[in-house]
Amino acid sequence: MALNVKYAPIPIPAVFLEEVSEAKYDLIFLDIDMPSISGMQIASELNKQGSNTTLIFVSNHSNFVFEAFRYSAYRFIRKNNLLSDTAEAISLFCNALKTKENYVTLDLENKKNIHIDLSGVKYFFSIRHDIFL
Repeated sequence: MALNVKYAPIPIPAVFLEEVSEAKYDLIFLDIDMPSISGMQIASELNKQGSNTTLIFVSNHSNFVFEAFRYSAYRFIRKNNLLSDTAEAISLFCNALKTKENYVTLDLENKKNIHIDLSGVKYFFSIRHDIFL
């Protein structure tokens, strides 16, 4: 399973928000205190876009912890504990992904969709143009 993480300085928030709407990320770190836009404002825009990306807020200002809950923050990392808090958060996030049930949706020719729990699939095989699992 590949983890898609976005961690980069945000030069232009509008560019970042456009990029995030086009590419789906599993995890985004947002600094709350930035010069042109706050991490909370970006989280608000992500919510408006319907993003279900996991957010981790980073700040020296612990008074923002409760505001971060509005955006279903996975973690709030204090800058003075950046290395240890980040390592712990990423480790817990990756472990949670491993235990999460994985489903796949198959689009059938008759315009019906079926959802399959991948943990119950033992193997796939095909005969001509038919795929069996």
